[in-house]
Amino acid sequence: MHNANTIRGPTAWLVSLSFAVDPIRCLERVYRRHGPVVRLEYGRGGRKPVLALVGPGYNREVLLATDRLRPTGIWPVRAPEGSAQANLRRNYLTTSGAEHACFSEAVAPHLERGRVDAHFPDVRRIALAEIAEWPTGKPVDIYARFRALAQRFAFELLFGLTDAGRVRAFGDRLTSYHAANWSRIASLLRLDLPGMPYRRVLERADDLQSLVLGVMASRDGGCPMASNVLRSLANHTDAEGLALAPARAAAHISGFALAAYETTSITLTWAMVLLSHHPLIAAALTAEIAEAGPIETMSAATLAGLPLLDAVLKETLRLMTPVPILGFKTLRACNIGGVDLPEAATVVISPYLTHRMPELYDRPDQFLPERWLEIRPTTYEYLPFSGGPRRCPGFLFAQTNMRMALAALLTRFDVTVVDGARIDRRYAAVMVPRRGVPAVLEPRSLTRRPRPPPQRLGSAFDLFSPAAI
Repeated sequence: MHNANTIRGPTAWLVSLSFAVDPIRCLERVYRRHGPVVRLEYGRGGRKPVLALVGPGYNREVLLATDRLRPTGIWPVRAPEGSAQANLRRNYLTTSGAEHACFSEAVAPHLERGRVDAHFPDVRRIALAEIAEWPTGKPVDIYARFRALAQRFAFELLFGLTDAGRVRAFGDRLTSYHAANWSRIASLLRLDLPGMPYRRVLERADDLQSLVLGVMASRDGGCPMASNVLRSLANHTDAEGLALAPARAAAHISGFALAAYETTSITLTWAMVLLSHHPLIAAALTAEIAEAGPIETMSAATLAGLPLLDAVLKETLRLMTPVPILGFKTLRACNIGGVDLPEAATVVISPYLTHRMPELYDRPDQFLPERWLEIRPTTYEYLPFSGGPRRCPGFLFAQTNMRMALAALLTRFDVTVVDGARIDRRYAAVMVPRRGVPAVLEPRSLTRRPRPPPQRLGSAFDLFSPAAI
C-alpha cells in the first residue's frame, strides 16, 4: 500500500485540462512524477475529488469493489432526463444492482464457450466472404474494413441480423453517435441550437434509439424469439418476474453492440500496424497459419492452438490496449486504495500503464510476441478485457473473431501500411486511429520478400520508445 500524493487547487485543474487533451499521456506523466496513488483535490467549486491508481493490487481492489463503485460509461455528454441521450448513457456499463443483473442473465448464455464454439463455422464464413471483397492494389482504410467485419460478427451472430442493409445502418448510426459524444464542444457547451455539436448528439441519440427499438420489434432473419441477444433481452425477466422496459433494453443493447465490435476492430487494426513495422514477425506468422492447413477447413481448436497468432494478439492487446483507462464513480462514501472518498468521486485505473510496468514485463515498450511463450500474468497484471466481476462478458467471442479475421487476412493478402501515412491516436473511451490506417493489399505471394517498415509518423508512435518499434 502506498501513501497518496495529493495535487490541489489550480494544479489539479491543470492536470484535468491536460487529461481532457490526452488522457493517456497525462495519466502517465502523473504516475511517473507522483507515484501509483494520486488524489486530485479541486477546492471550492463543487467538483468531487479524483483518485488515480496504478498497479495490479489496485486494479484488483477497484474491480472487485462492485458494492462501492460503478463504471463511468462510454458516452460523456449529459442531457435532460427523459431524453434518448440520458437513457442511452445509462447502459449496462454504468448500471448496477438488479437492472445490471437482469442484463447479464439475459446475455450470458450467448457468450458461453459452447455457444461461441458453435458459432465458429459462421465466424469463418463471414471472415472469408468479407475479406474476399477487400480491394487490392490501392490504399484502403483497414480500420474501416475491420470495423465492418466486426459489425457483421456481432450483429449477425449475437443479434440475429442477417439483412446487410440493416447491419450497415445499425453500425453506421452507432459509430456516428459514439463519435458525436466525444466532441469536446458538445460536452462543454450544451446549447440545444441548430448546427451545434450538442444538438447533433441529441439528434443522433434519438435516431439510434428509434432504430434499436425498431430492430427489437422486428423478426429479422426469421430468428426464433430466444435465439439471440435481442430476443433474450426483450423477453427476459428477473427472479421477481420484472422485465426491462423497451427503452432501457435499447440502451443496454446500444452499449453492448458498440463494445461487441469496436474493441475487436481496434485490436486488429493496431495488430496490422505493429506487424507492418515488424515484417519478419509478420512473415513468421503467415507461415505458421499456412502450415496449419487450409483456412477454409481449419477448426477452432487448430486456430486457437497457433502459438504465434495467439502471442501477436496478446502482445497487441498489451501494447495498444483498446480500453487504456477504466473510470469509476463511488456509489457512497468509502475507502479505496487507502484513501477516503465521498460519494460520486471518480476513481481511475489504467490497463495501459499496468501493461507498461517494467517489473511485470521485460522491455515493456517493445513489441515482443515471443514473451507470451514464457509468461503467464495474473488477471490484474494483464487486463485488456478488464477483470474480475467487471471482465468483458464477450472476451471469448472477441478472441475467436480476432484469430479468424487475422488468419483469413494474412492467408489471402500481403498487407503493407502506406509509407509516409500519418497514424494518430485519439481517445474516445477506446484508443482509436484518428483518421484511420491506410494500407495496400496485394494477393499473397510466397516469393515476395518482406518490405522494409514504413516511416513512423503520428502520435500513435509516441507510445513507444525510439528503438521500440
